[in-house]
Amino acid sequence: MLDTLVFTQVIHLTQRELPLLESRLKTINYNKLSFDSLNNFVINSFGLDIKCSDKSYQKIINLGLPSITKNKRLESFLERYYQFFSNRLSVFIQYDKEQTQFENHFWFYDQEDSELFLAKSDSFPFIKNKEIRKKSLVKLFESPKARNFMRSEYYRTEQLFHFLMAIKNDAVNLIKEIEIEVSEE
Repeated sequence: MLDTLVFTQVIHLTQRELPLLESRLKTINYNKLSFDSLNNFVINSFGLDIKCSDKSYQKIINLGLPSITKNKRLESFLERYYQFFSNRLSVFIQYDKEQTQFENHFWFYDQEDSELFLAKSDSFPFIKNKEIRKKSLVKLFESPKARNFMRSEYYRTEQLFHFLMAIKNDAVNLIKEIEIEVSEE
């Protein structure tokens, strides 16, 4: 099942991301960090676009079959997975995408004093020198608004991690139930 591979990849991504987000929040004295480290703290957001593929399930439903299978346990797993988890995942991913866009707007466009660089944009000249840009970033990171954005991103990433662990577990159990059903036929 392709879903389990995607979930595993995103779980690994969130496992790598959470310690970075946590270190950003645990830092009290941002002056000790280099400008590049501070800049990387900002350019840490990512919005996910993952979906559960339910085409086969929808085809079965659209055929109007009274029951997908005679195995009620398997049918319950299928309904739970495709009706509950995939819908909830879609809602969560849409929320994460909207929040990431909102936060990125704050980090990149609402800043009057901070001039950030992205991977290839560093070749363009900056208005302020690196030392002044660092002071601006330190001031930004010490603001309650920025800390709240960082907390929000951490919380969403943590929630995504736990949710994906649960949905992956359900996908694995669904695969096992299908394999049992197929082997009994």
